[in-house]
Amino acid sequence: MEIVNIMDIDYKALGYKIAELRATNENLRRYVCFFKHATACDEYVPECASGARCDACAEPEEAEVSQQELGMVLGASRDKVYSWETGRTSPELPELDALAKICGMSLPELMESVSEYRLPQEINDIDRNPLR
Repeated sequence: MEIVNIMDIDYKALGYKIAELRATNENLRRYVCFFKHATACDEYVPECASGARCDACAEPEEAEVSQQELGMVLGASRDKVYSWETGRTSPELPELDALAKICGMSLPELMESVSEYRLPQEINDIDRNPLR
């Protein structure tokens, strides 16, 4: 078992990474689509998330996963997801682990991608000069 250090994670960077995954991760889009249309498929949710394509979820209509939909699959509220994405709070370890698995990566890979994540310049500028 690999040890994952989450103590030094920048919550704002983690929040931006979660928002990026919500907007761009195909596995997450298919998982949410399948989760919403489970009655249309004979497959179990983890099978669909790992790449199996049922008819309803072969090409999810949504361009991105909403905060409410992400919360639904992780057992969190939309407000909680919003709080993660703004860096006010961080998901609990089981939520991070579930998000990583759904997105097709391990928890260490997710944490590594967060530590390498570069916030947009305008966000860094605001942090340095909050009275602007």
